[in-house]
Amino acid sequence: MIIKDKIAVLGSGITAQSVWDFAKKFDVEIVSIEQATLIIASPGIPPSQYPQTSTPIISDIEWAYRLFQMSPSPPKLIAVTGTNGKSTVTAMIAHICDIPYAGNIGVPLLNYVGLETEFPCIVVEVSSYQLETCSEFCPEIVVLTTLSPDHLERHKTMDAYIDAKKNCFKNQTANNFLIYNAEDPGVVEMVEEAEAVCEGVSYNDISDKFELLKTLLGKHNHLNAAIALKVADSLGLDPVVSFRSLHTFKSLKHRLEYVCDYQGIRIYNDSKSTNPESTIIALEAFAQPVWLICCGEDKNLDLNQLFKSMASGVKGLIVFGEIADRMGTLFKEKCPHILLRYAESLTDATDYGIKNAQAGDVLLFSPASSSYDLFNGFEDRGNQFINVVNNYVEASLV
Repeated sequence: MIIKDKIAVLGSGITAQSVWDFAKKFDVEIVSIEQATLIIASPGIPPSQYPQTSTPIISDIEWAYRLFQMSPSPPKLIAVTGTNGKSTVTAMIAHICDIPYAGNIGVPLLNYVGLETEFPCIVVEVSSYQLETCSEFCPEIVVLTTLSPDHLERHKTMDAYIDAKKNCFKNQTANNFLIYNAEDPGVVEMVEEAEAVCEGVSYNDISDKFELLKTLLGKHNHLNAAIALKVADSLGLDPVVSFRSLHTFKSLKHRLEYVCDYQGIRIYNDSKSTNPESTIIALEAFAQPVWLICCGEDKNLDLNQLFKSMASGVKGLIVFGEIADRMGTLFKEKCPHILLRYAESLTDATDYGIKNAQAGDVLLFSPASSSYDLFNGFEDRGNQFINVVNNYVEASLV
């Protein structure tokens, strides 16, 4: 493959490193901003920080897509986006269809450029940050999971956030598929402009047999599974084989991840819940009484629906971190009948939750906000929670 562009790279993280590695492998010249014919921006850099230049600035996802089109046999791309559920649905599709996943889920899509024969189909998770600078990107199949306010500190308005998401399907035609969550009003409205063949998936598509899938906790995961099965069907796979594959799918870490049972208290790590909507979904997965731990940055998101979901079933809310003051103040107004505890740290919050929960209760760590006030990402936050729980259990056995 001969790549004529001279590129500049914005950023220094995982994405930037993957661009540097790819450039070295394919002898692509990396130059300064002034000399570049194309600039690849890391998703963590907002457009407000882009240099003043007339040179096109695109994401690594867009660049990988353009490079794929140089192949005589470009891979079929299945792109998954939405506010919540992207990674789970991406992983489900990869598992059911026996194909690799890439993108925002942690594996650079550039890794597969040049391997089109070996990997003729790839499922790629794409975020609004990555889609923001996509102009030619056109997956054969697009999947839309959910839509709710998030990342507004970057996009500023909900309309701008939605416009970024639309870049996932704006280039699709009647030869392509768009599979979407028909239970989400925002998603339903969003797809009205799509030209692809649109197929909605609703709770009516959930089979009673889904209840047998012990690794998929919650009705939302059953809907995710139905979406993944619809993708498999669009690829022409045997539906019986696809459903059988679901039985061996394991949920991703930090997404309603079962930690342990301690004296009858079931403990779950849902650190990936970085907005109120994802915590609402987590709460709906349990019929048992819940002790809920929330924390994180204060993104000034609306918490009213979250408090409504806590009104029945939640025995206590434990909060710490940047969001604690605002969440606690509002919670006392909206849910005065539910116990509120301000904690000093993750350890303090976890210890309090375990000590006060009773056999038959659930202790749920579902922060409802992002993690960078006290942690190095949701993975670090979730791992620390698991360590705190394990330490508590081990100490009790001494």
